[in-house]
Amino acid sequence: MDEAIKVMLPIQLDAAVHDRESFDCGVLELNRFLKEKARKESDNNLSKTFVMCVESNPS
Repeated sequence: MDEAIKVMLPIQLDAAVHDRESFDCGVLELNRFLKEKARKESDNNLSKTFVMCVESNPS
């Protein structure tokens, strides 16, 4: 039982920090949204996308 607890934090998606191209959650629609639409919708103030990241590595 030496497994460390990882704290997850919701962080607003940032194209300069988060690697969306290599992301694959296994859900085609979500992968496509994050890669193709999330930033455009944010830039147009239509939505804000948050991602869950490990506290020690927010990218």
